[in-house]
Amino acid sequence: VGFLPGKDVSFAVLTNLNGNQTPAAIGYAICDLALDLEPLNWCSKMHDEVERLARLSADRRSALMERTKGAIPFAHSLSDYCGKYENPAYGTAQLFEKDGSLHMTLGRMESAVIPAGYESFVVELGSSDAVPCMFRASFEGEIIGFGAKLEEKLSDYIEFTRVNQ
Repeated sequence: VGFLPGKDVSFAVLTNLNGNQTPAAIGYAICDLALDLEPLNWCSKMHDEVERLARLSADRRSALMERTKGAIPFAHSLSDYCGKYENPAYGTAQLFEKDGSLHMTLGRMESAVIPAGYESFVVELGSSDAVPCMFRASFEGEIIGFGAKLEEKLSDYIEFTRVNQ
């Protein structure tokens, strides 16, 4: 949806293509036309940006997965990490054991949680991306939460707090 009030232009680009930059490219092209700007190939620009971001994700995943090779195993038993964790913005993350490994669901996505040494882990986000994750323990040694680097542009980890069950 776009508005150019000074030009009396408004528009909406609707599609059933999820995760696609075509609507944005069409919107930018409409703005170029309405503002009498030199037309740009927005589809090409969007494609190049998507490719650049995909390469960054793959590089990040590769670097993180390298840290898991020969990593010191979990500091706790798998069952100690299992449970429900919450974040006000991201909702509920459920950690559980599956086939002898730790997994997490966040929203509709299920991800493997791979040890990277002590309380550090790598959460696989599909086959092309991964994020670092750090568990927090109380002074008594109980797992009370974790932080995950879900937002690349934020310097802080997104914190999830364990919900007592």
